[in-house]
Amino acid sequence: TLASDNAKHASSVIRTDRTATWVMFALSDAGCRPAGSSGSWSLTIQVPTTVVSINRADTDPTNATNVSWTAIFNTAVGGVKSSNFTLVNSGLTGTPAITTVTPVGGVSPATQWTVTASTGGGSGTLGLNLTGDSGMDHTISNAPFTGQFYTVDHVAPTVSSVTRLTPSSASATNATALIWRVTFSESVNG
Repeated sequence: TLASDNAKHASSVIRTDRTATWVMFALSDAGCRPAGSSGSWSLTIQVPTTVVSINRADTDPTNATNVSWTAIFNTAVGGVKSSNFTLVNSGLTGTPAITTVTPVGGVSPATQWTVTASTGGGSGTLGLNLTGDSGMDHTISNAPFTGQFYTVDHVAPTVSSVTRLTPSSASATNATALIWRVTFSESVNG
């Protein structure tokens, strides 16, 4: 709340960098300045910078060797790098790693950043969290922030069994059609 007892008028300006600035021009500032002098003061309030979301940018589940997330901030930020994020790996082999961090549109600062990571091998889940704001040009007030995860499956299905259904006997046949049931180690399409 701004006191208006000594203010001729106060104005408010919202800037694109999400700060609000109020400028007050004094009619009388007795006790603060010599009588008869005039002046103005400004008060700037910084709106906290937050992560809005870290969402998958690719299809899930996946068997891709690389996946991406889109990290969205409530205001444009710069200086975002791989060390600001942590991958959360459950069950994947090898070493999944963040490979690139780029501003959407190619210009920093930006409100949206693409984070790409390799997925390692095997099967499991891979998530992305923002864990710090070191080197960024804003303090992120809601860090750490948990993002979405991918279900990754690099293991090809295998045939578990093959059973002849029609005709059901294992003896030779002159049937014009044979029906077999093939069971796989996991669900398959096609």
